[in-house]
Amino acid sequence: MVKKILVAIDSFTDSSHRVYDQATVLAQATQAQLRFLHVISIEAQNPIPKKVGTVTIRTPFEEPDRSLWKRFEERCLRYLKTYADRAKHAGFVVDYKQIRGIPQEAICEVAHQWDADMLILGYTEPDAIQTLSRYVLQKAPCPILFVRTVA
Repeated sequence: MVKKILVAIDSFTDSSHRVYDQATVLAQATQAQLRFLHVISIEAQNPIPKKVGTVTIRTPFEEPDRSLWKRFEERCLRYLKTYADRAKHAGFVVDYKQIRGIPQEAICEVAHQWDADMLILGYTEPDAIQTLSRYVLQKAPCPILFVRTVA
């Protein structure tokens, strides 16, 4: 029985709206609780690649960029809260969480910790699904619904 659905939101675009729609349809049919999750990639926090000898490393943001990054995180959290509020207004039992990490690992960890019965993920490009899905398919503690979205 599906009682807890973890909904991984990777962007705040029409693609995420499709994931939201699928999640609420499934939650309504099963009377499940929803948890919206957004993972801020730790790789994105160090976006400036630099070559050091034969190795490419990513350097951290400089101080002025950190305030931009903080505003980005706050904006993402507001969008995530918007999804949660919308679902609550529609009568669903909902919470939301934003964390930093490696997305595929963080999604599986949250699914396990929360004891999710279903995981819903969106994807736009066939190549994009391979990296995320390979890990998630092997490590997720529950069934997964992949929602094909439009780029």
